[in-house]
Amino acid sequence: MLCLCAALLHDVGHGPFSHSFEKVFGTDHERFTQDIVTGDTKIHRLLEKVDEDFPAKVADVIGKKNV
Repeated sequence: MLCLCAALLHDVGHGPFSHSFEKVFGTDHERFTQDIVTGDTKIHRLLEKVDEDFPAKVADVIGKKNV
C-alpha cells in the first residue's frame, strides 16, 4: 500500500509547465509533493488515518529515501 500511495501522489506537486518551470527556477516538484504529503493538508490527514507515520513514509518513497 505504501508504494501504491506514493505512486498515486508523486505528481501532486506539479504545477503548469512544471518541468520547464523547474529548470528555469531550480525547483523540484517532488519536494513540493513531499511538503504537501507531510504538511497541514487534507492529503496528510487522510494518510494519517492509515498510520500516524504513514505520511512521512510516503514522502520518503517519493523522495527516494531508504524506507
